[in-house]
Amino acid sequence: MGGGLLTFVDHGTLKGLKPSGAVETLGSLAGSADGAVVSPDGQHWMTATLTSDASGVTSQLVLGTRGGADRVVARLTAQDRHLTPFRWTAGGPIYQHAVMGVGGYILFGDGASGPTYRLDAGSGQVSTVLGTSDASDCRLADLAADGTIACVRSMPSLSLAVLSPGGHVVEMPLPRPAFNQYGAVSFLPGSGQRLVIGGATSAGPNQEQYVTYLFDAGSRQLRPFGPAGLRPVAGPSSWLPDGSLLTYRPEGAAGGSPGIYVVRPDGSARKVLASGTPLGVIAG
Repeated sequence: MGGGLLTFVDHGTLKGLKPSGAVETLGSLAGSADGAVVSPDGQHWMTATLTSDASGVTSQLVLGTRGGADRVVARLTAQDRHLTPFRWTAGGPIYQHAVMGVGGYILFGDGASGPTYRLDAGSGQVSTVLGTSDASDCRLADLAADGTIACVRSMPSLSLAVLSPGGHVVEMPLPRPAFNQYGAVSFLPGSGQRLVIGGATSAGPNQEQYVTYLFDAGSRQLRPFGPAGLRPVAGPSSWLPDGSLLTYRPEGAAGGSPGIYVVRPDGSARKVLASGTPLGVIAG
């Protein structure tokens, strides 16, 4: 895996798989409500906890450090929103005020459902990325290092939008049925114009047919990448140094056997683990 650690969650513990096959425990996620997002260098992760009482639901955003103590970096008490980590993007760690009580089966759980904010992990300063009405309610998908935003609109039809800092917008309709559901949108490392996006036919729980596509905003080209039935991991840590992409097929999904796969730049794939939900690859 290019000298890095493949991070994953196992029974409330954040772990890393080394190229040698050895597994290292990075930290505990005890009390976490939403898993974790991990920094590219593997030294930090962001998670959230929830408690409720008569005044509402109190959520706390927690910043964990490898070999160090956790610290609370944000807190919110509300009836209809809660803090949750979104992604550790190339532009920094992002969290959101997510909608409370969203029920039912959510195929891709990594899309933003509320206003999103960037946290400076060192100073604790917070800045808005997309608010409640920014970009016509386009939901944040990823933030590039140069400030370019990728977001997805569901109305009037499903489309992926790339918003450059200078105001230029490129929008691409997402074809059905491959994108009846979407998620795991992320910029390629070092790029504010090329992205990967996951889709699914949404046949039902544990019956999905996943796809992975690449989009080039400069040429407006959208094309499949890798074998059918694999979904990408969200965020910059989904890419290995050699340009390979980390993907997986959950248990019961269509298209082949479950497991964690690496898709090479030429589109071929190899399985690296028989099961699990990968978070990404970090520096070892």
